[in-house]
Amino acid sequence: MQSDDLVIPNKVSQSSGDLSDQTARAVSGAEQYVRDQLSADKNPKRRPRYYKEHLSALDSVPNNERNYKWLRARTLLCAFYRKDRSFVRDFNTKLGKFITDRHGPDEASAFKYEIIQ
Repeated sequence: MQSDDLVIPNKVSQSSGDLSDQTARAVSGAEQYVRDQLSADKNPKRRPRYYKEHLSALDSVPNNERNYKWLRARTLLCAFYRKDRSFVRDFNTKLGKFITDRHGPDEASAFKYEIIQ
């Protein structure tokens, strides 16, 4: 569920500019949480409180800083919690193409593997 003031970009931003400390913390925190949960147990615990905390931090990122790293973190978080399916579906495809173009098919395969877990 998206709030009225949440702006989701319709494409993957080409920007690789520096992120503010707040944005960098939100992005790395969400990605690290998902990775920790997936590596800790074959049946990871999906606690709604942590989803809301990380989603709120990501959604508070200024629109001009919502680049590839932000999209990747938000997509991973939503996929892990099986929430906001339309967002995941839209950006899974777009991010896959973006990652393939920029970093090669191996990196894109690794991202897709993270999404389906």
